[in-house]
Amino acid sequence: MTEPSKYKAILSEPALKEDPTSGQTAEQLPVYNAWSADGDVTGELVFVNYGVPADYDVLDRLGISVKGKIVIAKYGRSWRGIKPK
Repeated sequence: MTEPSKYKAILSEPALKEDPTSGQTAEQLPVYNAWSADGDVTGELVFVNYGVPADYDVLDRLGISVKGKIVIAKYGRSWRGIKPK
C-alpha cells in the first residue's frame, strides 16, 4: 500500500498469550516468504478468495483479470503451494 501512507510488510507476528511457544524467537529461523523475489512492487490488488482454480474461474466469468496484478489470497482449502502457482 502506498496511500495514505506507505506500508512495509514485516512478515512476523506478535506473540500470543494463548501460545507460549509463539514468542520463542531465538529458536526460530528468520522470517521469509519463500515464493517471492526480493523487492518492492506497486500494482492493482485483486482478492482471489483462497486462490484455488475455482476462485479464478469465478473471476474470469466476472471479467476480472489478475494478469500483471498483485493477488491477495486467504490461507486454507488447498495446499499452500497452489497459491503461488
